[in-house]
This record gives sequence, C-alpha cells and structure tokens, in this order.
Amino acid sequence: MREFHEAAAAFDEIGHPASEASVRNNLGALLTRIGDWKGAEENLLEAARLFQRTDATVQLLHPLQNLAELYQAKGDLDAAWERWQQLLESARETGYWNAEVIALCGLGMVRLERGDLEGARAEMKRARKIIHDEAGWSECQEACQLFAARLAAAEGDVLGALSVLERAAEALVERDRYLWATVRLLAGETSSIQDASRAVAMTKEALSTFEELGAEPMRKRCADLLARLEEAQ
Repeated sequence: MREFHEAAAAFDEIGHPASEASVRNNLGALLTRIGDWKGAEENLLEAARLFQRTDATVQLLHPLQNLAELYQAKGDLDAAWERWQQLLESARETGYWNAEVIALCGLGMVRLERGDLEGARAEMKRARKIIHDEAGWSECQEACQLFAARLAAAEGDVLGALSVLERAAEALVERDRYLWATVRLLAGETSSIQDASRAVAMTKEALSTFEELGAEPMRKRCADLLARLEEAQ
C-alpha cells in the first residue's frame, strides 16, 4: 500500500498527472477490495479528475468503472447507478464496446438488487447484442457471465446459474484469486437454495481466500452466510 502512495506522490511532484491517475485508480480498486471505502473513493475521484484534466477520455473509463463497483460494494445503489450510466455514456462516446458491455451488466446488477427482474433481463439483452465472440475470458465476458449467473438464480434456474459459475471459476483460478473467491461465494449463495452441504464447502473455500487477501467485506459476507447455513442445519 505504501508503494502506491509513494508513487502517486512522486508523479504529483514531477508533474505527471496521467501516471498519478493510473496509480490512484489501481490503489482505489485495491482499497475497495479491503473495505477502505473512504480511501477508495478519494483516490478514484482524484484519478477521474486527473484523467479529465488531461483529456484522457479512454483512461477515464477505468475509474468510472471502479467507482461504480465501489458504490455497489458498499450498497449505495443510487451512486452506483449514476456511475454505471456515466461509464455507459463515455464508452459509447469513445467507441469502447467492451466497457459498454461492462456498464450494461453493472446496470443490470443494480436492477437485480432493486428487484427489477424485467429491467435486468432487458440490460442482459442489450449486452448480448454487443458482446463479441472471443477466445479466452475477457473482462467484459467476465462481467456478462457473472451477471448471467445472478440473473439465472433470480429466475429460479439454480442449475443454470451454477453451471455458469463453475466455468467462471475455472477461468479465474489462475488469473485473479479475489474474483475466483467471489465466484465461489456466489456459487455458495446459489447452492444454499438446494444443497446446504455443498454451499458450506464452497463458501469455506471463498472465506479462506478472502482471509488471506485481507478482503474484509467479502470475508464478512462469507462468515454471515456460513452462520445462516449452520443455523438452518
């Protein structure tokens, strides 16, 4: 963490705003994962300001996305919606269809959180019209598949949701331990509807990883789910 702060200060001192913005964007994303909401917001807003100051419209997409994810993580759905809308508009203006897909999936996730199933389906339809067939597992495919799993679960298709999450876990296991653990937690939450023992096993896997990473918000979410499952047994 100290290295990020030192790098941002150094770039500020030598007058290199684009590099400072990149460092602050990455720091903000990391702080979101460990639950430092205030620090994350300060760094992401400053990153966005610096990118705007230098007319770095494409780079601005990154803090906009990270701000949306921050607000969604802390449960501020109104602020998350606003940032996803900003990302969507900026992505369309710059022609970055992958960021457009991510924004549509983000808007769909907010709709799900608000209980708007029809609206969520509409966002998924828009995203699928844009997304390209690609080899591998790109960030926009990741967003689309995780949204698809949440949507399937909300529609009662537990097996379909779990199938998507299993593929996601396989793709992410070597790429990003935090996202892999997030997928395992989502699978645990989804499995809890039909198979409590399987849900416990997957949630414990996620919990162990979040503890190692110091990701307190997600660690607590795992612990809360395990407590509910154990109480129900």
